[in-house]
Amino acid sequence: MIFKNFAHGFRTNNITEQSLQAGYNIELKNTPYGRDIYRCNGNTLITQITDEEVIGGFDYVKGDTHYELVFTNDGTESKAYLFYNETLTLIKSGMSADAKHFNAVNFINGAFITNGIDAPFFYEYGAIPAVKDINCVSY
Repeated sequence: MIFKNFAHGFRTNNITEQSLQAGYNIELKNTPYGRDIYRCNGNTLITQITDEEVIGGFDYVKGDTHYELVFTNDGTESKAYLFYNETLTLIKSGMSADAKHFNAVNFINGAFITNGIDAPFFYEYGAIPAVKDINCVSY
């Protein structure tokens, strides 16, 4: 599964959805016109996030490898996960419950991530430490 920016939602059954949570039995494919979402004839559940709303996703690229970042909100805090090799790993928690979405950009082998409320942070797969907080709290 590869995520890009679905900030404006996606269409399913002629209804624009604002959450990837609504995307049951789907797959994301590259087309000559960009990335599109298609129905699957079937798939296998690899992992599941329960009791948390998925509020964003990002395709983070390091070298030739793609890593999927998933952002959630459970009503008490926001979290960031790494989904790689069919494993979901929490990389940062304790962010504001008021976050409605996350933005990320590939930057110097890592991902620069912000939610518009908390201070941004930098994530790099394999680095020690993998998550670095950035002391920046205003635009």
